[in-house]
Amino acid sequence: MHSTNIAPSSRGKGFSLAEVSVVLGIISILTMGVCWTLEQTTRVMRVTEARVRTELPHVIITAPSGQELPKPENIVVAWTWWEPYPSSSDYPPIQYATLYSRDGGRTWRNMRDDSTARPGEKPSDLRNLTDRISFGWDVPAEKFPEGNYTIRLEAFGDEVPQHYAYDQHDVLIKR
Repeated sequence: MHSTNIAPSSRGKGFSLAEVSVVLGIISILTMGVCWTLEQTTRVMRVTEARVRTELPHVIITAPSGQELPKPENIVVAWTWWEPYPSSSDYPPIQYATLYSRDGGRTWRNMRDDSTARPGEKPSDLRNLTDRISFGWDVPAEKFPEGNYTIRLEAFGDEVPQHYAYDQHDVLIKR
C-alpha cells in the first residue's frame, strides 16, 4: 500500500491525505470482514437448511396432560408437531397413527378400530391414519377397565418411509 504524507491543512480544518488513507484502509478492512461474515453466514444458513430438510418430523403428545383419568368415556389425544419443511412447500404431508398398549408396550393396538398395530410401521388400513392434530379415543368402561395404558402417537411422512417420529405417554384410567 502506498501512502503520501501531506501536512494537515494550515487552517486546522479537514484531514490530511494520510489520515484519509488510514480511515479508508480501516473501512476497507471492516468491509472485508463484514463481507466475509455475511458469506460465512450464508453458507451456514444453506448447510442448516439442508440439514433441516433431511431431519425427521417431531411430535409431542399434549393431551391428556395428566396421568390419572377418572371415569373417562372418551379421551382426547392431542399433539403438537414440527415439520422440517414449510407446510406450504411441495413436500408430502405428515400423517399420524394413534396407538395404545395395555401391557407396558409389549403389544399395541390402533385406537380407531382396536386392530393389532406394530410400532414404527405405517398402518396398511388408511382409516387408522389422520392428518389432524387430535383424536377422540372412545374408552367405554366395559372394554377399557381400570388400569395403566400407554398412548403412542406416530408421525409418518406420506410416501417418505424414512420420515418417522413418535411420542408416548402413560396414563391411568380410574373406574
